[in-house]
Amino acid sequence: MHRYDIDPTRSRFVIEAASSLHPIVATAPPTGRLETDGDPTDPATWTAASLDIVAGELRTGNPITDRETRRRVGADETITATLDRVVDVRDGGATLEGTIRFHGADVLVEGDVTVAESPAGVRICGRGSFDVRWWGMEPPKLLMLNVRPDVTVILDATFVDADQIST
Repeated sequence: MHRYDIDPTRSRFVIEAASSLHPIVATAPPTGRLETDGDPTDPATWTAASLDIVAGELRTGNPITDRETRRRVGADETITATLDRVVDVRDGGATLEGTIRFHGADVLVEGDVTVAESPAGVRICGRGSFDVRWWGMEPPKLLMLNVRPDVTVILDATFVDADQIST
């Protein structure tokens, strides 16, 4: 079994939300790992994977929105996604099933990812739509700003051999 870790300098995690006034785009550095018993670009060999986002590290570029986000989701909250199983493998990608834990709730989700070899390691990209109410959150309503409950999450992560990451 071999382990690969997300290189946060080559990776990004984005949440896109729509509001009555303007789009909201928040980013945060992801951390996580991928364990495989073979070629890391072949999802059929993946034995475990996880992704963590510290909610307090989400940044929109707007200090007021950032402060409200930290207040609502909790600056110390962590969004954790874990791989439960690889549903289907196809050339250049896979359908994955996993659990997202946030606010003490576990939600089972399924989504597609693309997988490719990169000069640094293996690059995994995915996009999905989620309703924040699945985790017991109500979208914010501030004066004239109403945020819709459905958000789009984008992951573009480069995993590198854990032995190559310097601490």
